Amino acid sequence: MKMTYHRILFACFLCCLLVVFVHSKQGNAQETTSTEMGYHIYAILPENQQNPDNSFFDLRMTPGQEQTIEVAIVNDSSEEQTFTIDINQAYTNEQGFIDYSDKQQTQETNKQLTIDQIVTYKKTVTIQKQHTEKVPITLKMPKEAYAGEILAGIKVSKLEKQINQEGITNTYSYLLGLRLTENDQIVQRKVGLEKIEPTIAFGKASITIDLINPVREAYGHLNYHVEVREAETGKLINQKEYTELQLAPVSTYHFSIDWDDQHLVAGNYKLKLIITDKKENNWTYHRKFSISPNAAKQVNTMVAENKQFPDIRLLLCAILLILTVLVIFLIKKRTSS
Repeated sequence: MKMTYHRILFACFLCCLLVVFVHSKQGNAQETTSTEMGYHIYAILPENQQNPDNSFFDLRMTPGQEQTIEVAIVNDSSEEQTFTIDINQAYTNEQGFIDYSDKQQTQETNKQLTIDQIVTYKKTVTIQKQHTEKVPITLKMPKEAYAGEILAGIKVSKLEKQINQEGITNTYSYLLGLRLTENDQIVQRKVGLEKIEPTIAFGKASITIDLINPVREAYGHLNYHVEVREAETGKLINQKEYTELQLAPVSTYHFSIDWDDQHLVAGNYKLKLIITDKKENNWTYHRKFSISPNAAKQVNTMVAENKQFPDIRLLLCAILLILTVLVIFLIKKRTSS
């Protein structure tokens, strides 16, 4: 009976260990090296590259110009591989940084200045093993000149042939920047505040402030100071500092202020927002906003529901531990009887 006890205990321990191992392995699934990916890419820089030290495309264009640039895809693997190519307009992601990973709806009102109207390229390419292929991308600039910059990202992804245990096909991608300018005309920076509303951000009760960059210039080194006070009493409810953020050209940033794990409370509030950059620009906003009882209840309920469901693997581990204790108790009880 003693051997049975130890075997059951050891088996339960292995099950718990396996659960934790699978959890940590999937959590690190994105840490993939270029060698493991089996390919890499690089830009073949043309003569109108403004700074040859940059590894991305930084091109000085002219109105109406047509040009074909090339991206080299190197298949380092021992088998034929298929790659997809996407060219995405720059946008400001939820963390407050310029991103090119996905296709987002652009705020650009002049559709001729969106990257989709400028570029023509092959969406898929198949490359033999141990082979390099130069993929052409044709640029056709609008006839009307513009000030500022157009930013985009060339995204190259390898299609994986195998599907993992969760039924998802993994893709591994590289991003290569594409910047198009026509002149050195200075663009006056502007920031607009569109709306404030309660929401859930990163799993916490929050408010979201929609900030607009209406001009074709990327902003960097942005610092934010935020204060939220009760409208009637002036009592400070929330205060935050954020540094070194960015705004993509002609984009909206859904700037989220979390409530430090506290519930939202319905009421009337005053927002003070100060944004500064390293070019001595300063944008200060004072706005009144309200959180309705229904909106506060909805956000708070959703946050509470999300907290009630821990990671399924940790839950399974807890169940296995309980079963282990139960088995040990039953074995000891039978042995003593």
